[in-house]
Amino acid sequence: MDYKIRRFRNHLFIHLAEGEFLIDTGAAKSFSNAGSISLSPEHQYSVLQNFLGITADKVNLYLGSNCVGLIGADILSKFCVGIDLQEEVLSLEDEMPALPASCLHSFRSVDELVLINLCLEDQWYRLFVDTGAPFNYLSRDFIEGKAVQEIDDFHPLIGWFKTYTYYYNTYINSDLYLWEFARMPEFLHRAVTEAGGDGILGIQLFLHHRIWLDYKAGRIAIIKFS
Repeated sequence: MDYKIRRFRNHLFIHLAEGEFLIDTGAAKSFSNAGSISLSPEHQYSVLQNFLGITADKVNLYLGSNCVGLIGADILSKFCVGIDLQEEVLSLEDEMPALPASCLHSFRSVDELVLINLCLEDQWYRLFVDTGAPFNYLSRDFIEGKAVQEIDDFHPLIGWFKTYTYYYNTYINSDLYLWEFARMPEFLHRAVTEAGGDGILGIQLFLHHRIWLDYKAGRIAIIKFS
C-alpha cells in the first residue's frame, strides 16, 4: 500500500478517508479524533482519541497543521515501512524489498520504537529513529564543543523550548555527513535515557536517504539518494 506524503514544517503527513494524519515513528501509540484509523478496507484499527493527553488539536496548535490524528509505532510496526521523501511516498508492505546487504542494519525495538547504533565522531551512540523530530538530538551528557545556533522546538508534553545545536561528524554506511545535533532538554533527556537511548535521529536522516523499517526482523535499510 502506497500513500502520498506531504511534508510540512519537517513533519510527514498522509491523507486517509478520515482526514490527514501525522506519521511519527517516535510515538509509541496512535490516536485519532474519530477513534479509528482506516489504512484500507482490510486494515482498520480502533485507537484512542489521545495519547498521554496529546490530541490532534494539540498537534495542530503547535504545527499549524490540520491533521485529525497520528499514526505511531503500534500501527506502523505491523508492516514493513518504506519512507521515500524524494518520491514523496509512504509504503506499507508485508515484506521489505530485496536490497544490498551493505545498506542493511539491525535495530533494537523498545516499545516498538526503533533504536539503532550510529557512529558520531568515532564513538557509537544509540539513537531512536523519529520522523516526528524536526532536529537530531543528543543527551546532554555527550554534547560538547562550540554551539552552532540556537533553535526553537516543541514537545506536546512540555510546549516550546529553546536549545543549542552542535556539529558532529556522522557516519552512515560508507558516507560521512556533518550534521547538527541539539542538546536535549531535561524532559527528553530523562525519557530517552530511561528507554536506553543516547539521543534521537530525526527527519534529517529521511531527507538524505530512502528508509525501510522491517519491524519483525529488526532491520533498517538506509539507501542514500542518488
